[in-house]
Amino acid sequence: VGLTHGETLPEKPMPPPAPGGVYQGLGFALLRADESPDYWTSGGLTALVMLGKWLGHGHSDDYNLILHGKGRLLYPDLNVIQYEPSYLNWTHEGIAHNTLLVDHQSPSHGPFTTRNDLNGDVKHFAITGSAYPGTRQTRVILLTKDYLADFFQAADTDEPTRSHVFDWVLHGLGRLYLGNPGAYRQTNELVPYYWWVDNERGRDTDATFQADWIQRSAGATPGLQAFGDEWFQHEVGVRMTMLGSKGTRVFAGDGPFTNGPPYHRIEGNPEGSLPLVVVRREAPAAAFAAIHEPYEGRPRIRHVRRIGETPTAMAIMVHAPEFTDYLMVGFDDNEHTLTSGTGEVFTFAEYGYLRVQNSGIRASGKLSGFRVGMSSFTSKAEAMINGKKERLDKGEGFLQWGKL
Repeated sequence: VGLTHGETLPEKPMPPPAPGGVYQGLGFALLRADESPDYWTSGGLTALVMLGKWLGHGHSDDYNLILHGKGRLLYPDLNVIQYEPSYLNWTHEGIAHNTLLVDHQSPSHGPFTTRNDLNGDVKHFAITGSAYPGTRQTRVILLTKDYLADFFQAADTDEPTRSHVFDWVLHGLGRLYLGNPGAYRQTNELVPYYWWVDNERGRDTDATFQADWIQRSAGATPGLQAFGDEWFQHEVGVRMTMLGSKGTRVFAGDGPFTNGPPYHRIEGNPEGSLPLVVVRREAPAAAFAAIHEPYEGRPRIRHVRRIGETPTAMAIMVHAPEFTDYLMVGFDDNEHTLTSGTGEVFTFAEYGYLRVQNSGIRASGKLSGFRVGMSSFTSKAEAMINGKKERLDKGEGFLQWGKL
């Protein structure tokens, strides 16, 4: 109002709150882990997901994910060539965005529905629709103050036994460091479909794997842009941990950062490209589950594992020295019960979230019941569930609540 209406600002202007929301008219959902006025200086996590809505000047970026954290843009959506001709096959197409491609084709706008709960300890958003003929896909994100949990499921609805190629794509700013780099070999399997990708390498794995993007300059060049020494001395990383699944092929390479010569890289800048990872699975249906953890220094998360999975639901565990989290998502509106081989049980609809730490157990979401092991963090027989204190039952090394 000071700039636009000439109103006098207070002596000590206070920043406003920073709520997230689902903006159907604008075609995106915005989630902030910290919605308080502290957001503006805290470097808290912020995730944006594109909806399946046609917008003017739009791209084939339906269900696309953008992530900010630690004061940096981590997973961008670069407009490499303004008004790019379609034959160049990049900026307009799905491969240039952090989304899912089916049979090497780009997503198209179509009907969709959304669900969200932005009021709890974890921010929940889900979008379900059809971005490809004859398929149904759902992307669910759970945003905590420490990381983003990202679930993406797609299946053939016309012929349930017909196999497809599902390519899950992720671009990050900085230099890409692959877990177990010696397992990757030079490949050219992306070239027939995504020919802008340079320095391609790949591997087959059924196991959980990781990739880190570490940035200082993020494409900026000292002396050419208005960035001071503080920018280039600030190192930020983000680790993507993808849960393993049979028949997975992983590719990595350098995507274009600019449309000038040599057509992908800012020459002389070690972070002058946009490295990407493509996770490929071939089946009638596929489900991808990834944890994205921004960090300074080193990641805190030590272990991610799958608890249980069905064609319509998934539950995972995320462990760090300070906490153990349990996250559950349903890809439909039904109630689900998922169990692990170690006795954990979760009954829920849409989503559920538990954090176990020394201060106790906090839970949110549409949970009907759960059973978790009494860990080194806590054996307290009570929990805060959706803001209400609840009594837990003890027995045989487990804490239990509700109906299972």
